[in-house]
Amino acid sequence: MANSAKKLSFFGRLASVAYHHKWIVVLAWIVGLVLVIALGRTAAGEYATRFSIPGSESEKAQDLLTARFPARSGSSAQIVFNTPPGEPALTDAENTARITAILTEAKSLPDVSAITPPSPATISADGHTAFATVQYKVQSRALPMASAKALVALIDRSSAPGFTVEGGGQVVLRTERAGFASSEAIGIGAAAVILLFAFGSIVAMGLPILTAVVSLLGSLSLIGLAANFFDMTDFTPAFAAMIGLGVGIDYALLVITRFREGLHTGHSVEDSTRLAVETAGRSVLFAGTIVMIAMLGLTAIGISFIGALGIAAAIVVGLSVIAALTLLPAMLSIAGRRVDSLSIPLFRTQEGDHEASVWF
Repeated sequence: MANSAKKLSFFGRLASVAYHHKWIVVLAWIVGLVLVIALGRTAAGEYATRFSIPGSESEKAQDLLTARFPARSGSSAQIVFNTPPGEPALTDAENTARITAILTEAKSLPDVSAITPPSPATISADGHTAFATVQYKVQSRALPMASAKALVALIDRSSAPGFTVEGGGQVVLRTERAGFASSEAIGIGAAAVILLFAFGSIVAMGLPILTAVVSLLGSLSLIGLAANFFDMTDFTPAFAAMIGLGVGIDYALLVITRFREGLHTGHSVEDSTRLAVETAGRSVLFAGTIVMIAMLGLTAIGISFIGALGIAAAIVVGLSVIAALTLLPAMLSIAGRRVDSLSIPLFRTQEGDHEASVWF
């Protein structure tokens, strides 16, 4: 046994640890995740809401606008007014008074620098649609969310029967973006459906998603800590989540497919674990390393927030690789042959015996 153990490759030894100490590996991940999340909540840096691209034409134009026309250097929003056919046009005295009252209130909202009311150029030919422009002092990314929501609240309460008010522009868009949790939940749900049809088993479907989510949660906390040292923008977590869910599920998919193939061709759980790590695990490490190098290469561009995005992506990819090589094999060792449990008969797959599947 000693000689046999010595002959094991790095990946073989990794698989052996994951199999023989599976509960310790899983517990270590749980404890480590809790500690990293706790540290991230207490010591995370601030994400930047403004960023620049020194030397670019857009940056020069923005600097010139700020210097010469400060009142027009911020973002804007549009308030659109509409009355349906058969109702009085917007040029009607009553509707004109409504529009004036709304714009007067809009002028008093926080951070608003100017209001441009509807003019002949911004009123439709039939007189039933028009828009006004609300100019802000700062760019939408630097605008407090409370200021943006104040405009949306005004728009929402201004409509009346036969008189519709809607909002648009960068400021309004900022309040309408889907929250991080909801958008990622949609992605996870879509991945669950695809994996369920691919594997035909709820257990096999759940393990790649669980691995990806665990590594993503840890990565986001580490990225928050990295914000103390790098210019991480406020959209970095969303960017990292997109990368993390993609590579996390993909890498886990490779490992679990090879594990199931081993089981379906007569190997033991231990041998299947080693087969998965020595083959798919090797591919995962190679692929992840290449992606990390590519992402870190963004630091060579010389734009701080782009380089920080590369660092964030490298963090999430690196942790996804570690999870696929340690946490997932341990969970597969615990699941064993139950990995095919809760299967869907029509889509049940048998890696190693492809002719038995609906895909064949």
